[in-house]
Parts: sequence; C-alpha cells; structure tokens
Amino acid sequence: MAGSSPREARFTAILKDAFRLVRSDPLFLLGLLVALGAWSLAIQLGQRAITGAGLSPANVNAANLIVTLINLAIGGMLTGVFNHRAGRISAGNPGTFGSDVAIVASRLPVLAALAGVMAAPNLVLQIYGLAAGYLHWPGIPTGSEAIFLSLVTSIVGLVIVLNWVMAQAVAVVEQRGFADALGRSQSLIRGHRWLTLGLLIVAGLVVIATFPVTFAHLPRPGNTISLNQYSMAELAYVSAIGGLASLLGMLLMFQLYWNLRFGAQGQTAQDAAQVFT
Repeated sequence: MAGSSPREARFTAILKDAFRLVRSDPLFLLGLLVALGAWSLAIQLGQRAITGAGLSPANVNAANLIVTLINLAIGGMLTGVFNHRAGRISAGNPGTFGSDVAIVASRLPVLAALAGVMAAPNLVLQIYGLAAGYLHWPGIPTGSEAIFLSLVTSIVGLVIVLNWVMAQAVAVVEQRGFADALGRSQSLIRGHRWLTLGLLIVAGLVVIATFPVTFAHLPRPGNTISLNQYSMAELAYVSAIGGLASLLGMLLMFQLYWNLRFGAQGQTAQDAAQVFT
C-alpha cells in the first residue's frame, strides 16, 4: 500500500482506504475482532459477578473502578497492536505479529494513559461514585436515569476528546510520549473536526444493533440497572457488537490519521514507506 497514490482527507476516500486495509490482512482483523468481543464479555461478566457478590455499594464502586482500570490497560494494548500492525501494512512493511506485540508492550503505560483520556468523562463519574459511597455524598443514579446520564456523558465526552482521538495511533506509529501524542493529534485534526466527527458517528451506528436487547431490559422507575437481567446469549451478543464498533472506530481513526499525515500534510508515499524501515 505504500506505493499507492497520495492519501486524501475526504470522507469517501477514508472509507475506501479503510476497506483496502481490511482486505490487506483480514485474518488479523478477524482475530482482533474476536479478542475485542471476548474481552468485552469478560468485563461484563466480571461486573455482573461484582454486583452479585453481596458487597456494599461503596465496595462495588471500588471493584468496578479496578475493572475499568484493567480494561483501559488491555484496551490500550489491543488498540496499540492494531495501530502498529495497520501502520506496517500501510507502509508496505508488514513485519511480524510478534514484533508488533513486543513494540506495543513497551509503550503500554502511554497507551493506557491515552485510553484513560478517551474514557475520561465516564472515569470521572466512577471516581465520584467511589468517593460518594465512602463519604456519603449524593450518589450517581442507578435506575432509568442512568441511561440518560450515560448518553449525556458520552456526548459531552466526545466533544471534549474529539481533538485527541488519533493520539493512540500517533503514540504507536510516531513513538511519541503522552503529551506529544495529544498535541500531535490536535494539530492533525485542526480543520478536519467535522470529518472526524462524521467518521466516529459511522462507527457508533453499529451500536444501534444492541438497542433491542437494551430496551428489553429498561428498568421501571425505582429499579436499578443490572447485568444480572441479561442472559449469557444477550451479553455475548452485546459484547460482539461492542467489539465490532470498537474495531470500526480504530480502523477509521487510524485511516484518518494516515491520510492526514500522508496526504493533507504533503508527505508522500515514499515518506510512508520509511516509517517502519
């Protein structure tokens, strides 16, 4: 792919280039999709076990926060492996999967921290919930109001972190540190925010497929939301769709990064070929 024409920072061009990337290594992407779905299922089963363990609300919040931090580390690793592999393929130097994992493992602290930035609004809510449980502050809604709160948090979070959605790709491909990766992502996205938002919406549309399951378990007023209401098949289905949405988001954000770097900023296909030499 390194010898192809200069990349274009247009919506349709990015979709086409992303599809070309999928065709370049479908087995790797299929394996990553399975890994993302399986990990999402493991997280949900862990949270369900915590809920049913008879812990106090404060301890439930603490356990869930620990699960979230572990999730950020694993998620950062999986995202990093994808970006490194996608970069090698796009540069025309696929290398080996083992080398991808080894290089990304050395960048794990930075990648986990960047994953935390992407999840910052929800992470702040969890930390508040933990503090509220121990300090007897007003708690976070756990009933039907929690769905609305989650939606608002996701929208606000997207607006806040929009400039940094390519930071994980930057950190892996350009070997930059935490602050440099955030700054570089913001610089690349400048002037392309609507394009970035449109691509994220495309990735998010996949989640619509989970609505029938989610709405079937909406709690009545006064009741709380619980994963115990979901069957194993429903959890597996929701996890699979979540994994697909995550993979599609990774794919489109990487392709946006690559096209902006090797197109909109004037770098050539020959420059791309030198990235992983």
